[in-house]
Amino acid sequence: RHFYRRYGYPVRQFRGHDRNVSIDKSNSRELNLVLAMNAVNYVTTQIVTDSQPTLHFMDRGLFDRGVFTEILYRNNEISKEEADTIKNLLFLRENIVHIDGLFVFDIEPKTSLEREYSGTLFPLPGRVMNNNYLCQFRKTLLNSFQDQKDLFSHSMLISTVAETPRQTGLSIAREIWRILGGDIDEFPFL
Repeated sequence: RHFYRRYGYPVRQFRGHDRNVSIDKSNSRELNLVLAMNAVNYVTTQIVTDSQPTLHFMDRGLFDRGVFTEILYRNNEISKEEADTIKNLLFLRENIVHIDGLFVFDIEPKTSLEREYSGTLFPLPGRVMNNNYLCQFRKTLLNSFQDQKDLFSHSMLISTVAETPRQTGLSIAREIWRILGGDIDEFPFL
């Protein structure tokens, strides 16, 4: 996003993490519902209020919330009816048509844990940052991508294992450039 902002594009960012809400995070069902509504509210509000084309970067946006919703269903924390209702709202066609690109990042749980704990004295597994949950998340993420990638005009699954964060960012910046209609031969390299 910094790249495009520096080149004069209007850029906004949505962060749908649980640390951005002030509710009791121990109730996974309620937390998921609030975060899903926040993501839908962001997209819907931007569709209505954007006066010019704007790049929106959603970290833990609609797609991710769909993955977390599916996990809650598979863990019997919400009903199938509730999961379907939430996912139908997240992937409402009238909103999805305004999303020009879906970029889904994939990483193996082992690598994710190694990165998470690389700067700590000793590993302390958490509610999400533990091998079992990350394996379940990755499986659900990959299945959800296959199921929903065709809803979006452009979708891309990106492995973050082989590349550095800079290389990954540059690949995404190029892809966004292409989606915007830019000639890849004219892409301004850093």
